[in-house]
Amino acid sequence: MANKNKVIRKTIECIEYLSVEAPLRKVDYLEDKYNENSVQHTLKVEKSDREYEYDKGL
Repeated sequence: MANKNKVIRKTIECIEYLSVEAPLRKVDYLEDKYNENSVQHTLKVEKSDREYEYDKGL
């Protein structure tokens, strides 16, 4: 049940973000969260690429 509530909350956050009437602090929060996730994903991919190159002796 807790997981379902988390999904609902995230859905509501996305709807608020897409809404013209979304509070600016909510938009800023979601954009910051998105940027943080993007950076983390990029670092993860780069690390994986370096490990692959090392394993292959490139």
